[in-house]
Amino acid sequence: QTGCFLWSSERSGFRHLYIMDRNGIPIRALTQGEWMVDAIDGVDEDHQQVYFTATKDSPLESHLYVTSFEGGEARRITKEAGTHQVVIDHAFQFFVDTFQSIEHAPRQALCFLKDGSPKAVLFENNDPRLKNLHLQPTELVQLNNRHGDLLYGAIYKPAERFGAGPFPTVVFVYGGPHAQMVVNSWLLTVRMRVQYLRSLGFLVFILDNRGSARRGLEFQGVIKHKMGHCEVEDQVEWVRWLVVQG
Repeated sequence: QTGCFLWSSERSGFRHLYIMDRNGIPIRALTQGEWMVDAIDGVDEDHQQVYFTATKDSPLESHLYVTSFEGGEARRITKEAGTHQVVIDHAFQFFVDTFQSIEHAPRQALCFLKDGSPKAVLFENNDPRLKNLHLQPTELVQLNNRHGDLLYGAIYKPAERFGAGPFPTVVFVYGGPHAQMVVNSWLLTVRMRVQYLRSLGFLVFILDNRGSARRGLEFQGVIKHKMGHCEVEDQVEWVRWLVVQG
């Protein structure tokens, strides 16, 4: 439709995509649900499709999706669980996928846009020095706080030689606003300070409390005008959960 444009908005509480008319009035929502669009990665006007990365399948991950200008269910293109950053070619035939997860160092591949299948690996991190670092991927966990909010955490357990525990524990905190600490990304594995503490026999725990990013406006905005309350409440609740686990 002539004069329409694509608009990204958090009017629903989560960042989604809308087709707007020339006067800025919404015609239809292209995406919807309790998840958010991270970025628009391509607009194929010839085939009337929008490609975007989003948290649709998990707030701990980022995947490439495509949807029609008419809306409807978005189709996921990237396959492997983890974080995908993409660059799509102008002909909408291929994309470069930079993929990583807690168990896989960053890898770049040229993939077919139609189904995400790889055409060629451009870069694979095979540095032999990684093995010498003895990096242990974190354990991703989740728990509901007393208000029913689903929270995500990461636990780094000491090496087996330290026994079964209980262990001295370090809580590694950011707590917001905005930043997301717990994500299925290699960046969580290569936190070298945390890995060093783990090698000394400490259990290290990271929690994304209320106020953290990529969970919607209500979750992120709860700390407005009252920072230092709900963040601490969530952190304390999780420490008590850790104590119960032994």
